[in-house]
Amino acid sequence: MTEAIRKRFLGARKRFSLGCLGQDSLKNISAFESNHKNFSPALAGRRICGRGGATALAAALIAALPLIISRPANAVQVEIVKEPCPRGMVPIPAGEFVMGSTEPETEYLFKLCKQTMGGCYLSWFQRETPRETVYVPPYCIDRFEYPNTPGKKPKTAVSWETAVDLCRKQGKILCGEHQWERACAGPENKVWSFGDTYVEGECNIKTNGVEPSGARKNCFSFDGVYDMNGNVAEWVYARPGAGPRPRPEGGRLLKGGSHSDWPVFTRCSFRDFRPMGDQNRENGFRCCAPLIEREQQDD
Repeated sequence: MTEAIRKRFLGARKRFSLGCLGQDSLKNISAFESNHKNFSPALAGRRICGRGGATALAAALIAALPLIISRPANAVQVEIVKEPCPRGMVPIPAGEFVMGSTEPETEYLFKLCKQTMGGCYLSWFQRETPRETVYVPPYCIDRFEYPNTPGKKPKTAVSWETAVDLCRKQGKILCGEHQWERACAGPENKVWSFGDTYVEGECNIKTNGVEPSGARKNCFSFDGVYDMNGNVAEWVYARPGAGPRPRPEGGRLLKGGSHSDWPVFTRCSFRDFRPMGDQNRENGFRCCAPLIEREQQDD
């Protein structure tokens, strides 16, 4: 295994971006696998990278310049204002991030798993492939695991259906996989929320029980989201069979691992499949919400 792969999981790694899909990518890429119609902008979850996407976007902007320049002086001025997130939520700006793992990385992780705990399967890590650049619109995410209350233990032993329902009752949605992983890995695509190198004790990992939200003061992401690695495994929204990383029929995804998991299973990109009705005492979740943009007119 290459030194670069080793450094990604055991030490500092270099930032990099992927090449991409060609000049027709903006027309042919798939949309974000969420049926939350009130939350899914047209570009949500699209894989946009390389010169094709950039060229198309630049061309569209250049084409629009005459309309902008020739607007009458007395035209109504429209300003886009972003509403703040609801209390207790963290805003995540729109942008691209690198999601998932490469084949060489999954092979390294498999070997690492066998060395540390044994009884591992390569297929566990191949679920993270392919590695791709993903665009995510702006959104809000709970700072802590549900019920999003610092100092209080998160709700556990919940099924996927229950998690979806409880988020809806708050006027929110269960976080999509893209949203969850972006909030965990941050804009620099960290392996764990706290960095590329595993540090024992930073988060509630490989311990005897669930802890109150925010108990580990260093277990937070770049954006200030706590307990995304360990403590309780978190349900995310993703349709079975959709997207480049398929899900089994009848199954749903848990992210982040729990307090009882080995570190390799608590990485931001790891994907755990469970039946949607599973109510394991280590299952939890957190909610997301759109970062709403409204138009403010000035006469």
